[in-house]
Amino acid sequence: MNMATRVRSVTLRSILAVALGLVSAGCAAKSTPEAAVKTKVGIVSYITFSPLFIAQEEGFFTEQNLDVELQPFESSTMIMPLLEQGQLDAAGDVPVAGLFNAINQTGNIKIVADRGSLTAGGCDYFALLASTEWMAQNPVPTADNVRGKKISVDINSYQAYVTDKYLATLGLTLADMDVQYIPPPNLIEAVKNGAVDFITTAEPWVTRLADTKKMVVLTGYQKIIPGAQAGFLNLGKRFSKDQPELGERFVTAYLKGVRQYMEGKTDRNLEIVAKYTKLPADLLKRICWPDMRMDGSVDLDTVMDYQNWAIGYGQLDKAAPRDAIWDPRFIDYANKKLG
Repeated sequence: MNMATRVRSVTLRSILAVALGLVSAGCAAKSTPEAAVKTKVGIVSYITFSPLFIAQEEGFFTEQNLDVELQPFESSTMIMPLLEQGQLDAAGDVPVAGLFNAINQTGNIKIVADRGSLTAGGCDYFALLASTEWMAQNPVPTADNVRGKKISVDINSYQAYVTDKYLATLGLTLADMDVQYIPPPNLIEAVKNGAVDFITTAEPWVTRLADTKKMVVLTGYQKIIPGAQAGFLNLGKRFSKDQPELGERFVTAYLKGVRQYMEGKTDRNLEIVAKYTKLPADLLKRICWPDMRMDGSVDLDTVMDYQNWAIGYGQLDKAAPRDAIWDPRFIDYANKKLG
C-alpha cells in the first residue's frame, strides 16, 4: 500500500469514527429523560381537594413529568396571596371576594377547572342547619320565626352568599339576622350550650353536628342554588401565562384524579382521602362527597352572580370579567389527552 492510499485509509477511518461518535452522542442525549419539573401546589385538608391527593398518590403528576409538592394550609385564604405572588403554581379556592380582587389587580390567577359543584339532587356537602328544638316548634320556616335568630356564618364567605339566597326566599337578608361566626372546632360546644339557632357549614361538620342530635339539616346548598359553582382549581402566572404547557400537563393529571374521585368511596379512594384529611374511615364513609364535573367545566353564570352579591355587600369593587376569570384551554387540552 503506497503512502497516498494509507493517508486516504486513515482519513476515512477518522471520519467514520467522528460520525459514529456524533450518532452515539445524539442517541445518548435522546435517551436521557427530561428532569421532572418541580412545582408547588397549595392544598387544604378538605374532601374537595381529593383529586389533587389522588393525582399525587397514584402517580398521575409523575406521568406528566411533574414533581409536585403539595403544601398544606389551614385555609384557602392563606393560599391565594402566595399564588398571586408566584410562590405557588396552583391551588384550590371557593368563590370569595379576595380571589376576584386579585384577578382584577394583577390577572396572575386563572380559574381552570371545577373543584366542586352543587349538583341538583346531590347530597348535603354544604348545608344550612337549624336547632332541633327550633325545628320542632317551627316545622315551616317563615320570616317571622326566622328573623333575629342567631346564625353562625362568616359574612365574607361563599357560605354567606348562599345563606343570603335562602333568606331571600323568606323575604329576609343577613341584615335581619343576629350574625356571628363560630369557627368549626368550636361548633359542637356552641351547639351543646344552645348558643346558636342556625349554622351554615360544610362537611365533615354537617354530619358531626347532626350526630349531636341537637342540629338538623334545614336545607342543602344544592337545593338553594342547583348546579352552582362551589369550588375551583386555580393556576398562577407560571402555569397560566409563562409556561402554559406545564399548566396543560398539570390539569391533565388533575382531571385524571377527578375521574378516579368520581368513582366514589372505593377502598383506594378512602385510603388516600383519609391520609390527607386525617378523618377516620368510618366518618368518611358517612359524609357527603361533593360532585365534580369530570370534564372540568365551570358554571360561570353563578360565579358572576356571586360577584354581584359581593359588590352589593361592599366586599368587591367591581366584577372581574369572564375572560379574565376563566381559561378553558387547559381542560380542552386535558380532555383531548384523556379522551
